[in-house]
Amino acid sequence: MTLGRILFFLLPLMASAATSSLSFLPYSNATALGVLPMANGSVAIYGWLQLTCNSTGPCNQTSPPLLSLADASGNVIEALAQSALGGGDSFIESAAVDGSGNIWIAGTTDSDDFPLVHPLFVQKPAYMPTGFVAKLDPNLNILFSTFLGGQEIPQLAQTAPRSVAVDSAGNAYIAGQTEDPDFPTTGPVFGTGAPEGHQNPLTVTFTFVSKISADGSKLLFSRLLGGSAMPCVGGSFCFGFAVYSTPNAIAVDTSGNLTVAGTTNATNFPITANVYNTSGAAYIARISADGSQLVWSTELGIVGNTTLGPTFSSAESLAVDAAGNVYIAGSAPGPIAATPGVLQPSVNPTILPAISGFVAKLSPGATQLLYATNLSGSNRSVIYGLTLDSAAAVWIAGNTRSPDFPGLSNVPSTGLDFALELNASASAIQQIFALLPATVTDAPSFDSSGSLLLLASAGNLLRVNPATALTAPAVWMILNSARPYAAGGVAPGELLTLYGTALGPSTGLVGQPGQNGLFPTNLGGVTVEFSGGPGPIAVSAPLLYVGPGQINLQVPFALNALSTITITTPTATLALMTVPLINSIGIFGVVNQDGTVN
Repeated sequence: MTLGRILFFLLPLMASAATSSLSFLPYSNATALGVLPMANGSVAIYGWLQLTCNSTGPCNQTSPPLLSLADASGNVIEALAQSALGGGDSFIESAAVDGSGNIWIAGTTDSDDFPLVHPLFVQKPAYMPTGFVAKLDPNLNILFSTFLGGQEIPQLAQTAPRSVAVDSAGNAYIAGQTEDPDFPTTGPVFGTGAPEGHQNPLTVTFTFVSKISADGSKLLFSRLLGGSAMPCVGGSFCFGFAVYSTPNAIAVDTSGNLTVAGTTNATNFPITANVYNTSGAAYIARISADGSQLVWSTELGIVGNTTLGPTFSSAESLAVDAAGNVYIAGSAPGPIAATPGVLQPSVNPTILPAISGFVAKLSPGATQLLYATNLSGSNRSVIYGLTLDSAAAVWIAGNTRSPDFPGLSNVPSTGLDFALELNASASAIQQIFALLPATVTDAPSFDSSGSLLLLASAGNLLRVNPATALTAPAVWMILNSARPYAAGGVAPGELLTLYGTALGPSTGLVGQPGQNGLFPTNLGGVTVEFSGGPGPIAVSAPLLYVGPGQINLQVPFALNALSTITITTPTATLALMTVPLINSIGIFGVVNQDGTVN
């Protein structure tokens, strides 16, 4: 049997110029939700805790931090412990940094002992979650913190901040969703109706947008946005129905105007005059810097129909350039109406229900749809988000299972993650990176050095310099060789695959057992050493295959909680990579051509 039978596929990773580095958070029981670029190439990675439980014992209460600061090499230098926000469960949904390096965080907490520092609001329902906002200094000390939710107690309705942004003066803007009829506001609703919590037959959720002064001493404004009319006309479809206007992203322009985007199923969501509008449920709205005006509001996308009722488009991410143009990335229950000359004017989904990605650009006043393109194929495609680089080029990250997704080939049935750059008119892809699933699960961003940041929920952070050719040796992802998904760590004894660039000889070599029955630890000038066992000596891994874009090996058995990996290629030794230990989750089954087990 040749080793070629064992390799499930050899993925052609990328066809464009980039160098990369891969780092891992040293925690195996947390979910990373976002990465925040900081100064000097450092980043803040935030998320929430995952407790490890089983049927025979209690949950593992070893808590990873809610937020970690990592330097440009991926080393954790500061961390905000779970206990820093009280004894309950706190989740950071979004974070933003001001010009002094202070970090604003927003999310939900059920901690009745949540640390309130110069708070604007002090009440929350006992044992129940509510929204919070906090400002941390560069060392992650709390400078200001407050609850942000309804003030009547008891209250079954809930509030959840979803996104936060900071302007040039350091003021914080928070967008979220609320069912609280007594959510604190400073003016009338932009729209019709009011939030209604679970104690009512119909749940009505509104978007809230709140602006807090840089020092946290004032609520500068707080407004609600949404509608309360159901999209159903009666019958069983309306039983237990919820009307919602939920934000997913916000951005602040140079004048302090706030743009918010999300999804709504309210048929009376406010649409202002003279805007481009398709009433497609993916909403985008701009509110003046003082909160007094709904400058404009519109919708994009389509509304689909299924046997279970209507399905709606959603704006998942947005960005605003220096001229005030608004860029939106989202998903729809099928192809949207595109503008002429774009990358994908139409899509013909063959897998239903269809999930299609789209990207659009609106003029500063939303009077013109400058472009709109589908970004999908015959199978599902999901957009995680977009960002602008220093030249205002649009970068998008997502996942697709479509074999005809533009710019990709040989898409496996398990799908691929991707990151791509569109040209200025959205008529072509400038470059695209094809990545294994679970390599990127969040919107892309750029660090202070101009490297593209792609974060996976397991805590893997991939940095890509799009301007540098794909010539330097680099690891892009690691995975258990039995599963085509990027992994968040390694397990002692597992068969591991490293994917990357310039990792081995130009012609692949298959390792063969020697007279002692052992596979070689040096193959074609490639070695992989693991440090992290009971002693100081590094252990060389047996190599099963080496090639220009792939190394297959067996992880040594004697490892502790963290392992440092040193990879030597025929041309260079890569920077040390520290990887946490996880449980192996893949089992090999080698099958002959006739289907029998080999």
